[in-house]
Amino acid sequence: MSEFRMPSLGADMTAGTLRAWIVKQGDHVQRGDIIAEVETQKGIIDIEVFESGIIGELLVHENEKVPTGTLLTSILPAEAKIVPAVASLQRLRASPLARKIAAEGNIELGKITGTGPGGAITRHDAEDYIASIKKTETHELPAPEEKTEIRQAIAELMSKSQQEVPPYVVKTIVDMEPCLKHLSDLNSGKPERERILVIALIAKAVAVAAKEFTKLNGWWRGEFISSEEVTLGIVVSLRSGGIVVPVIKNADRLSLDQIMNRITDLILRSRAGHLKSSDIELPSITLTSLGDVGVESLTGIIYPPQVALIATGGVINRPWAVDHMLTVRPSIELSLSADHRATDGIYGSNFLSKVKTLLHEPSLL
Repeated sequence: MSEFRMPSLGADMTAGTLRAWIVKQGDHVQRGDIIAEVETQKGIIDIEVFESGIIGELLVHENEKVPTGTLLTSILPAEAKIVPAVASLQRLRASPLARKIAAEGNIELGKITGTGPGGAITRHDAEDYIASIKKTETHELPAPEEKTEIRQAIAELMSKSQQEVPPYVVKTIVDMEPCLKHLSDLNSGKPERERILVIALIAKAVAVAAKEFTKLNGWWRGEFISSEEVTLGIVVSLRSGGIVVPVIKNADRLSLDQIMNRITDLILRSRAGHLKSSDIELPSITLTSLGDVGVESLTGIIYPPQVALIATGGVINRPWAVDHMLTVRPSIELSLSADHRATDGIYGSNFLSKVKTLLHEPSLL
């Protein structure tokens, strides 16, 4: 038997609200199955299980907010023959009037928290629970409240970054003509939905460079802790306002097609509110881009406890000197914001030079 607890989906998360159980006691689940929806300051996240078995007693009610680490249920071995669902219900103590109110409201008694002696469910408990359900159904918990929570989380995290992180910023401009030619070859004959975009090339170049420049791939927790893997965070803007930062694991090992598919999937599910808990791990380095809205340059703010964030604007035609002749070339501006406690400007500059070299030779990606 293993314990399934309220996960911590980021360094800034201290509690979560269980919005919905997708399973019931006694259900068989497989590793990777979604069993619950949890609301955090990042939005509503689909929570996965990481082993197969049978769902035990559901210990937290829907719409209940609990601290991270709170036991939600247990995953029993798959060979367990009996789950004590009936016994659990028999242990419920409730007044006759509370049972009547719950029955009339088509509410399972097990979902109501009792405040009477010995945890018995009273009439007031049943009435309060039904009132909370009606409040949700009539949208008295509107979308703007979620938006406010996300903005508050961003405000707190960015304030922490500005107060605690001594940053330095280095920038470079990259000639993107080799990348655009390479993409033209790769996308030839592909349907539009399968085409690789510039962001995938940049993401792969950043990930490959981060694997080499290990002092930028990790976290500051009193001292620098290097990550063994490149877990690349991708900043996604939400239509309702705010941002989330889902991740691409082992991004340096993936093909451009795989990275493009992953980015597209993360953007779609982020904006639809269907991210999984495995999507919201702490990145070891983050990439943010506003190129799709025509921004020429961008300087990002480090997402603590990370020590590095790469930002880019869009591909812009700029005057360019080639063989002592002035011409026009498609180019982007890359910037690196880095924690000065972990590295110095020369190290960050060498990292950006590596990214630049990779983008000049995209066939190597």
